[in-house]
Amino acid sequence: MLLDDVTITINVDDVEVLVEDIPDTSLVIEPSPSVIVLTSGNMGARGPEGPRGYPGEEGPIGPQGPQGVEGPLGPTGPQGSTGTGILMCGEVATEGDLPSTGNAQGDAYIVQEDDSLWIYDGTEFISGGSIQGPPGPTGPTGVQGPTGAQGPQGIQGDTGADSTVPGPQGPEGPQGIKGDTGATGADSTVPGPQGPMGVKGDTGAPGADSTVPGPPGQGVAPGGGVGEVLTKKSTTAYDTEWKPAAPATDLVYWGDYVPATQYKDGDIVMYNGTPWMAVKPTTTPPDPFPIIVPPSGAELAYEGDYVPATQYQDGDVVVKDGIAYICVGGPTTVAPDPAPWGAGRPTKSAELAYAEITAIVDLTATSEGGANVIVTAPAITCDGATTIIVEFFSPCYSPGAGDGRYSGLLLYDNGVLLGWLGQTQNDGSTAGGQVGNAVEVKRRFTPSAGSHVFSVRAFSNAGGGKIYSGPGGAGTYLPSYIRISAPSSSIPIIPGASLPVAYGTTLPVNPVDGQEAILVDSLTNPTYQWRFRYNANSTSPYKWEFVGGPSVLARVDVSENTASNTPVDLATPGPTFTAPRDGEYLIHYSAQGTNSTVNSNVLALFINGSNPADTGQSQLAIFVPVAGTYFVSGQLTKFAITGTRVIQLKYQANAGTATFLRRVLQVTPVRVS
Repeated sequence: MLLDDVTITINVDDVEVLVEDIPDTSLVIEPSPSVIVLTSGNMGARGPEGPRGYPGEEGPIGPQGPQGVEGPLGPTGPQGSTGTGILMCGEVATEGDLPSTGNAQGDAYIVQEDDSLWIYDGTEFISGGSIQGPPGPTGPTGVQGPTGAQGPQGIQGDTGADSTVPGPQGPEGPQGIKGDTGATGADSTVPGPQGPMGVKGDTGAPGADSTVPGPPGQGVAPGGGVGEVLTKKSTTAYDTEWKPAAPATDLVYWGDYVPATQYKDGDIVMYNGTPWMAVKPTTTPPDPFPIIVPPSGAELAYEGDYVPATQYQDGDVVVKDGIAYICVGGPTTVAPDPAPWGAGRPTKSAELAYAEITAIVDLTATSEGGANVIVTAPAITCDGATTIIVEFFSPCYSPGAGDGRYSGLLLYDNGVLLGWLGQTQNDGSTAGGQVGNAVEVKRRFTPSAGSHVFSVRAFSNAGGGKIYSGPGGAGTYLPSYIRISAPSSSIPIIPGASLPVAYGTTLPVNPVDGQEAILVDSLTNPTYQWRFRYNANSTSPYKWEFVGGPSVLARVDVSENTASNTPVDLATPGPTFTAPRDGEYLIHYSAQGTNSTVNSNVLALFINGSNPADTGQSQLAIFVPVAGTYFVSGQLTKFAITGTRVIQLKYQANAGTATFLRRVLQVTPVRVS
């Protein structure tokens, strides 16, 4: 076989071998059916023709030939059956919007999304393609037509708005001719300037004496004695005379005006929220009274706590370090210790200093010389004449476990021991157990003038004692505290000053900020005298704030018992107290008790007939470690009280028979409505 510019394809065992453009190359097929060997060499002689091979596979379709010539027209075919045609039924937005029911063969719709025509064939819609062909090529530009005839004149439009932009400045016009002289104007109402002073004239002849008396001369009338005052005799100017001074009238504040009450000169009342002063005896309402409007600094003005660097005037009253001062040499910005300030008697508030602790104090000291400090009050300044009360309270005070143990409470002033406030001890009946009870002790005395720091200290003769304290709440001790106060007799703060304080069984109805009043339960024989100050800026509903007065003390001393396991009245109920107004009250209650068994008695505080939910504040246990031995316990708490405001103690035994005596209820207001 001669291979010259030819391509041969041979299939051997399904392996296609392609031979291209291999001149002078012989093809040898080895016996192995899958090996083809091409060797180069001279072409041999032509062999005999082999047998006819198997037909090959059909080749690919060749390219289309050229268009043939048109053949002759065939004969006319038979006429077909009449077609159904199409019925245009409308347009839909998309193919999915074509109706699925109610269609008849030939119904047609245009689908807008591609402008295609869809025809129902009796079974389904068939797309007939777009009803719009592709755009044709742009045609040539046509010849321009002739100009048309001019149209008729349009109607005139409305006049446009004036321009808001000024036009350019025009040229100056020629000078106008002179006008006629105007009429004479009115005389001027404005004086002209003063002319120069003229030459002094000659002295005139003396005039005749006047026969008409002249008016009284100006100045002070002659005469006058010590203490007399210059007064007017008539409405004529300077018609005065000396007269003895009228006796001074003290100003007395009576609170709210009471109709038909006889008032005298100097009496001050509140009427419709305004202070009025009587200038003569009267029982009429305060309309004829002159309104008091004191000038700034001319009268006493309470300014509250002293503010450093603030300028104060004569008569301004401030409180500094618990002492009230009045400015007597102002104006001044000096702190109220030296002149120009004068000290008053201490404090608008009964409380001068207060400090508390909420942690247990272990008594490690065994003698008074090294006593442990329990609590220290802030420093106060005393005037050497005012009585104070130092008070200490602890919810539980124990000398430690063991027979013969005792502990002492000591009062110190500026580090100097003043004496023992109290003592507690274990006796042999405790069988070595530890006893602890609430303690409240007071000392009333008059300290020397100057600064004082009071503290309470304690020791236990054998160590191991404790002062128990806590933050309060259910199952937790209340704080232990030291409190220093002035008794109610020391409340007036400025000697000689008339303080506007009402006194009655009710508080003023229309108070003003800073107004004070004393509330009593009887005008003839009061059991309490509570002084309040009205704080208009308080956010509390109770704006009358307590500033002084003794606590109410109710007690039942008789010994009575109960075996009830729930709080009940004893044979003699109480003690009981009804608060006079809604408000917040400090309540201290205590009793001495014993039990027929080793157990505990319970004092229950009832308000308006029920025991408050906070049992940690409204119930108090008296633990009796030795049957038949008496022990004392007490507790101080605070409650907001409204409604009938009845405060009462009731009693129960946890087991056995509980006996109570010396039952005490002590109530002090904090602030009221």
